[in-house]
Amino acid sequence: MRELFEIQEEYKQLLDELYDEKDKDEFVYVIDEISLFWYSKRNVVELIMENISEEFDTYLFTGATYLDIEGGEHYSFVSLGKVHIVDDPLAKYAEAIKLNLNDSFYRMMKKQIILAFEDNLRILEECFGKVFLLPVTLINRMEDGLVKEVSEKVLVSMFKEELSIKEILAIESLSELISMLKENIQEQIVFLEGEDNKEDIIIRFETYLKEMNNPFEDMRDSHKFLYSILGFISQSLQILLCAVQYKMVPYIRYGVTFNYLTIIGGNFIDVPRMQETMFKTAFTHLFYKKI
Repeated sequence: MRELFEIQEEYKQLLDELYDEKDKDEFVYVIDEISLFWYSKRNVVELIMENISEEFDTYLFTGATYLDIEGGEHYSFVSLGKVHIVDDPLAKYAEAIKLNLNDSFYRMMKKQIILAFEDNLRILEECFGKVFLLPVTLINRMEDGLVKEVSEKVLVSMFKEELSIKEILAIESLSELISMLKENIQEQIVFLEGEDNKEDIIIRFETYLKEMNNPFEDMRDSHKFLYSILGFISQSLQILLCAVQYKMVPYIRYGVTFNYLTIIGGNFIDVPRMQETMFKTAFTHLFYKKI
């Protein structure tokens, strides 16, 4: 654990040094510095993650933008298990910031990065030794090929006909694409927290695009739809792989992420540790919702 505490101290020092830079227009520099920091620590972080958890006594906060120490959201998190890790949101933004983003989405992302930056500092100041920041899902990138392959298989399985991913992507009309989904799938697909899944799926999807400032820009609607769902599936699958590999319990606060975790997890119950992972993940999500 000594190495873990040392990394937390060094990370806090870095964030203190970057504090004034985060509000500037060229804030990408901040994310680059954070990425370089975690890259330099990747071997130690991997070693820590492989040895920190004993039979699912470590809880991993992930699938959300930031923990929200100021709002007291950490109390329910630390009440479960022995070790508590927050999947560093700033490390995950390093991937997203590389994309060709439109101005409105870029501005929205900057606001989220500033909020996550402030929250990270609060974790390192107010919860030092109780909650740890580590780039768990970013470090665990060895299974990218597997994640892509399985995510596409999950997406393909949502359609009535047996189609390849290439054939599905060739469909130009969004309404035609949706008409090809299995009857019960439309209500299982969700985009935003608290949305009414009985509402027309196209209306829900359009609301989602507006809420997210349309990050896809000029891409045709059918592709926006497919890549949105693929994104949710891939994120959830990555979380599950990390949880099973490192014997951690995902603490999922965001309902959309939990929805796709449930869909995916049900297909992998025979995988060692998956059943226990899914049971404890469901418990933590319900526990949070009941508080």
